[in-house]
Amino acid sequence: MSNSLRLDRSEHMIPHYCRHLSIALLMLLPFGTAVVSPDDLRAEEVPSRWGTLEGQIVVDGRIPTLPPRAAAETLCPANDVPDDSLVVDRETGGLRYVAVYLRKRPTHIHPELVQSAPNAVDQVIRDCRFVPHMLCLQTHQRLHISSLDPTAHNIRYAAFANTPSGALPGESSEFVLPEPERLPVRASCDFHQYMCGWWIVTDHPYAAVTDAEGRFRIKNLPVGEHEFTIWHERTGYLEKTLKIEIRPEGITNLPPRHYPMSLFVAEPTEPAGAPK
Repeated sequence: MSNSLRLDRSEHMIPHYCRHLSIALLMLLPFGTAVVSPDDLRAEEVPSRWGTLEGQIVVDGRIPTLPPRAAAETLCPANDVPDDSLVVDRETGGLRYVAVYLRKRPTHIHPELVQSAPNAVDQVIRDCRFVPHMLCLQTHQRLHISSLDPTAHNIRYAAFANTPSGALPGESSEFVLPEPERLPVRASCDFHQYMCGWWIVTDHPYAAVTDAEGRFRIKNLPVGEHEFTIWHERTGYLEKTLKIEIRPEGITNLPPRHYPMSLFVAEPTEPAGAPK
């Protein structure tokens, strides 16, 4: 009976002993130390603030009048094929079809950009042109190519990280480029040598193509300093590594980036900003 009594007493003493041990261990912690749960750590690692980058790419100098890449003929009867490799706004000097993209995938991507990203990106062939001339493609997205022309096309692309391939003539095709590319990928047509398009292939959504006035916008970037690349098909790198500090909860306005026309053509003939 005495043994039973001692057992019962020891069972009652265990909770008290553990409670005193816990208090003793807490007293050994440095002053001001807080106990953080794994959920709190994950929340701290994800940035709570994001920012948007806006800017403009401008060409200084006289704007050339470029001849069409191909005249309206039996192959593409609708219109002349313009030269999309140099499209400059005559009022602002803004340069169209410039690629602006984050060099490396950031640690965190805004949830809205992940959820809203379409599963496929469309590349249309119309009047013997790639429409759009330049597009952004993420590595998880399918690229859907379709032709609206009565003539046959055979689309081919030259890539570095991805295996190059060509699409069958006269048919639509859909595929994925699973690896990010350091430079935009050139797309062409074996049947029409003057046709050319560009794909910016990234493993993140932080890329843009300048519009008709040379402006671009990249939204929901993580705050902090990032490295961007600015690239044009006639020059290659305009900026290989441009460091930009993204401010939180607002728009970071990049001052207009000016480049001389001599980088793009040898003998320009018309000043930027001149009347049409």
